[in-house]
Amino acid sequence: MDAYKDFTFDPINFPIERMKNFVDTLHQNGQKYVPIVDPGIGINDTYETYPRGLKADVYIKRNGTNYLGKVWPGPVYLPDFLNPTTQDFWGGEIKLFRDLLPVDGIWLDMNELANFIASPIENSTLDNPPYKITHESKATNKALTNITGKRPFILSRSTFVSSGKYVAHWTGDNAASWNDLAYSIRAILNSGIFGIPMVGADICGFLGSTNEELCRRWTQLGAFYPFARDHSDKNSNRQELYLWDSVADSAKKVLGLRYRKGVLVSPVLKSGATTVDTYFPKGNWFDLFNFSNSVNGESGKNVTLDAPSDHINVHVGEGNILAMQGEAMTTEAARNTTFQLDIAGTLVSFNATLLNTTSVLVTSKVTNGAFALDKKWILEKVTVLGIPKQSKNLARKNLKFVKTQNDTSSQFDIVEVSKLSQLIGEDFKMDIKIR
Repeated sequence: MDAYKDFTFDPINFPIERMKNFVDTLHQNGQKYVPIVDPGIGINDTYETYPRGLKADVYIKRNGTNYLGKVWPGPVYLPDFLNPTTQDFWGGEIKLFRDLLPVDGIWLDMNELANFIASPIENSTLDNPPYKITHESKATNKALTNITGKRPFILSRSTFVSSGKYVAHWTGDNAASWNDLAYSIRAILNSGIFGIPMVGADICGFLGSTNEELCRRWTQLGAFYPFARDHSDKNSNRQELYLWDSVADSAKKVLGLRYRKGVLVSPVLKSGATTVDTYFPKGNWFDLFNFSNSVNGESGKNVTLDAPSDHINVHVGEGNILAMQGEAMTTEAARNTTFQLDIAGTLVSFNATLLNTTSVLVTSKVTNGAFALDKKWILEKVTVLGIPKQSKNLARKNLKFVKTQNDTSSQFDIVEVSKLSQLIGEDFKMDIKIR
């Protein structure tokens, strides 16, 4: 931005040609670029967006005149997103900007509305309807959809019930504190109830300076936020995850487990803690970082788990099959890695069955495999957990690359079949003899 004005380029620090080269490089690396946009339009006749808004008569009015606010650019007028004309104006400004720089989404900030000056209080819901800024989300979504022909990525600080149809959300300016680390769990779960599933909190904290331990524990938890982002105030100390080796190592360990169904995450939420108390519902639960560790219970129970500084406890419950892919520098590159299946359970439903404890049958019936076949996606490994322990050692009867081991609970065996080359887009049947 040039002096915080929307849809502009700083001619000294971020000139347009250098920005084009930068974004092109990101795209070549499979990365994305999402700029921040505030609703306030700076009052400046040389700023082209401002007079276009005047001409279209789209700014919020008070007593018949454009309402004067103040945010980062200084004095601003604010688009009235309840005015149908504003959709054309806002969409036009986004298109003009994106024609210059092919951004991959938009980050909407300060849109509660935030205002640095106070306004007279009037007893009128028309002056302050609770849904007005939701319309900015809708207008931005519609504009990017029309421009790109694709579902857009939009991140918004201000949301309302059901805004998740149009935007993702982050929980705003949290603090770099253990209290806010713990509070983030409730905030994110509540947003899901409100119809906003794509949500996250600023990892390591936004306001104030974090520290290595807090950032490490927050990264371990934040990897499981639907929207995971390290973000801080410009006046805070730097907190990029790579600044501390221990934080970087934790990030590498946990980020690959995002978006998994049937998992139970047990984060540390207190400074100095090396154990965590966790409630496990009825059933068998397997440690995703060490399959040989399991928690078993005929009914729900509380368990104290070891939680060394570099570890977060993540367990998968019986009756679940996790489809996993490998690690990569970008999500685009990760989508091209091989798959593995982690099959958990003593009596696994879904598509894996234990046949009288002597074999495991894994089947896949593909409904529409064209996309997977086009991508040439490969299943490379299958791991089966929760096999009732055999009286004799497991044998390797029908597959060459079969690895077996015992569970530390002494109740289960584990079978791993690797070096497969099975196309995911095709039906398959795998009968693993375990005895």
